[in-house]
Amino acid sequence: MIIEKRKINFVILAAFLVVGISFIFSRLRFLDVPLDRDEGTYLYTGYCFIRGYVPYVDFYEIKPPGIFLVYGLFELIFGASLTLLHLGVLVMQLATCLMIYKISLRFFGDINRAFLSVAIYMIFNLFPNFQGFGVLSEHFFIFFVLLSMYWLQMVKKDTFKKYSLYAGLSLGMAAMIRQHAIFFIIPLLLYLIYIARTEKLNLKSLIIYYVFGNLIMIMSLTMYILLRGGLDEMIYWVFTKPSEQYLIKVTMAEGMVYLTNFLKNILYEKHWPMLILLFVGLIECFRNIFYRQTRWTAVILLLFFIGSFATVFPGLRFYGHYWLMFLPALALVSGNAYLNFESKLIKHSVALLIGVLFITQLTMNSGLYFKTNPNQIYQRLYGNNPNFALQKITEYLNRKLKQSDEIFVFGSEPQVYYETQKVLKIPHIYVGFMHVPSKNSKKWQEETIGFLKNSPPEYLVHIQNSISINMKDNSLHILYNWIFGFESSNYTPVAMADIDNNNVPTYFFDKDARLNPKNNNYIILYKLNH
Repeated sequence: MIIEKRKINFVILAAFLVVGISFIFSRLRFLDVPLDRDEGTYLYTGYCFIRGYVPYVDFYEIKPPGIFLVYGLFELIFGASLTLLHLGVLVMQLATCLMIYKISLRFFGDINRAFLSVAIYMIFNLFPNFQGFGVLSEHFFIFFVLLSMYWLQMVKKDTFKKYSLYAGLSLGMAAMIRQHAIFFIIPLLLYLIYIARTEKLNLKSLIIYYVFGNLIMIMSLTMYILLRGGLDEMIYWVFTKPSEQYLIKVTMAEGMVYLTNFLKNILYEKHWPMLILLFVGLIECFRNIFYRQTRWTAVILLLFFIGSFATVFPGLRFYGHYWLMFLPALALVSGNAYLNFESKLIKHSVALLIGVLFITQLTMNSGLYFKTNPNQIYQRLYGNNPNFALQKITEYLNRKLKQSDEIFVFGSEPQVYYETQKVLKIPHIYVGFMHVPSKNSKKWQEETIGFLKNSPPEYLVHIQNSISINMKDNSLHILYNWIFGFESSNYTPVAMADIDNNNVPTYFFDKDARLNPKNNNYIILYKLNH
């Protein structure tokens, strides 16, 4: 393992500092943007988990149970307000930067490559389409994968038990956050073999401690679910439901169109200066395979790169935030673009060229990075989703709510429950799940109707939006056909957001909210008649 360090190049340091300041400035601009439905789901489930509700019984999500623990602890540490949550994300990303720096430095022994890798990670995160500002599970997942690699780097003959166990625990947590951890098994196994060779350790013992750490984390959370009576439900939501919801809905041909569009419109058109560094870094990695001293690290890094790229493929949707799991590997490979020539003139020329590429990247996207209003960027990213319009309605609801009041959201925006700190007494917080055709659709819809009939909540938020309702051609309409009559018979509108075709809301409150909406997309807050 290469551990030598070289002096920092001024241009590389300057690029790192400029990008770092830009990155922090950009994140501070996005502190108050609304939560989306994914963020709302994870925060709500984390809130429930920490407070003792039974996972997959009292609430559910299609991720493993580690995501509930991580989000619950995250909220306890950083707080529940939008500002504090987004500051927490900034801290998480800075911790990821530290992991990238440590891994690069240990792999290549070059502080310039380490700083360059971190700068590249940050500059990609500046671009809003990756949604790096969001409180998203990809941040936590890839951090724990990197943390596992970091602990493995710490393994020595006299400390291998402790650090291989820590590394296993970290990967186990990653696996309990997202199922995508499977894509990193091969590069991490090869890394274990490499460590055993370089540190002259017993490979079998190293693997045993590493696997034991994985199993401690996975079995502890699974045993907790078993003891709470939710194991069967966990199996359904973690393994069966994702195949119903995602894997069978997008064809390979459609997926390749999504992938091609993203690669062309986001990576190529908006980041071509950084892609030059990636191309050079990949060539350097392949070149290093032919040198004995660097062969192992080059192969491990390339396999890590391939595994990270594979994480964006499940479901074939290639959403922007999926790529957050790929960016650290991209940054580590691209850091190799700082080539170590013997000639100082050539070495400084390479550094200057890298500096020019960073300046080009920053200037060509300066409007998005520094000038465009974050709310405009947010609305452009989320299109017809109601997240932005919902924020003001939720704020109004929070002012009206009493501690004993209950709420129900007809829609797929669990962030309302989280931001009002209300736990629904049935697990169906996501109307969109109930409308995806499955063997349980009728049961869930009838359970929801029964709950609303028997215990009408004080407030009901109706989100009339095709994305939120998620109605399909073969969906059951039992709940949808029933809800309108239930609302008109038992409730009075007290707030409304009428959302036009440009996704711009017009708000009405109190008596004005009783007007009929002019648009097909709207949000109505109802109060129970007494």
